[in-house]
This record gives sequence, structure tokens and C-alpha cells, in this order.
Amino acid sequence: MSMTLIIILLIIIGLAVVFSLIQKGENVEVEHPEVHSIQEQKDPMPYVRKQYFMTNSELNFFRNLEKINQNKYFIVPQVSLSGLVSVADNELMRKTYNNKIDRKSVDFVLFDKATFLPKLVIELDDRSHDRYDRKIRDEWVDDVMKKVGIRIVHVKASYSYNLVPIEGLLAG
Repeated sequence: MSMTLIIILLIIIGLAVVFSLIQKGENVEVEHPEVHSIQEQKDPMPYVRKQYFMTNSELNFFRNLEKINQNKYFIVPQVSLSGLVSVADNELMRKTYNNKIDRKSVDFVLFDKATFLPKLVIELDDRSHDRYDRKIRDEWVDDVMKKVGIRIVHVKASYSYNLVPIEGLLAG
């Protein structure tokens, strides 16, 4: 017998065995990279709870914002940009544009309680927003919000806040 014929026979026998196991309902283990082994699930996880969700400045602003809100809006901190906007279905470069909104968040979003649609995005600008890369990022986020029709305001981080201008935005 030639070597080629032997290889073909081995392949046919192998396929027949796999097919018969599937027919009998036997478990045939298939490797899936996204499925973790039981051992991996038992391993300790390297995660710890954060000591705080917001900075002191953000928490202070949030508390002041709650005072003027009058229970009209849901105030949600640290909202992912991808939770507010998505890439158009017909966009050929969908993955590229999704990557641009991935891992970006805005400080606060006020959602209408009746519709849960975003009414206002608030960015609390601390000193990090003075950096060139942050200015570019802020301008880009502003452009995205303008494109999708969500109002965005920037408030300079401080120890105390004059929220009268924001009260006006909430009333209108």
C-alpha cells in the first residue's frame, strides 16, 4: 500500500470515530479560546475594589448638582462614551470608530427621568485638562456630542461651585 492511501484511510477512520461519537451524544471536547478552564476559574483573581468611585472634587460637584436637580433627572457619574453613542450600522470602518469611543468616559450625564435619554453631559475639568493631549481629547468628545445632539458643558474643578449657569441649562 502506498503512504498516501494509508493517510487517506486514517483520516476516514478518524472522521468516522468523531461522527459516531457525535451521533451517540458523547461529549467531544472542542477548544474554545474564550472558554476558561475550571482550573483558571479556581485561580485567585487579581482584582481589588477601588477605594473610591469619584474623586473628592467629583463627589463635591455631584452633591451640589443633586441640590439643584430637584429630582428631575437621573445624575449618572462616569458614563462610558460607548453607552451614549454608537457607530452607524452602515459604517465600513466600524471597528476603527468603535475603538475611538472605547475606554472613554464623561464625568456626569443627566438623563431625563421619563425617557432616560441624555439631557446634558458635564465634564469636570481639573488640572489634567490643561494638558495638550487632554485638550485634544476634550475637543474630540465635544465634537462627538455636537454630532449626536447631546449638549455638553465643561465646569472648572473647584472647592466650591456656582451652579446657576447649569440650573439655567436644566430649566431650558
